[in-house]
Amino acid sequence: MHNFGGFEQIFTMGQLMDYSSFHDEIREHPEHPGMFLGLTYIRAFSASNPAPFPVLALRFALFQSQEGLLEYSFLKEFQPSQT
Repeated sequence: MHNFGGFEQIFTMGQLMDYSSFHDEIREHPEHPGMFLGLTYIRAFSASNPAPFPVLALRFALFQSQEGLLEYSFLKEFQPSQT
């Protein structure tokens, strides 16, 4: 387990960043299990973006390890079925 809050305080000289003006969207790629593609937007009418529309700030990809895929498949097996 990593304490990213502690690292953030070191790199920002004790000031915690406010990420409330950002919005993330993430989707798993349908042909590649464990590969997630995402976009980060800056919300409209925020301090970082005074424009009336969201602005694309960042594109990112996350990859799940084989161990994570195995754990996720076990988790899906034990969830109650939806009717």
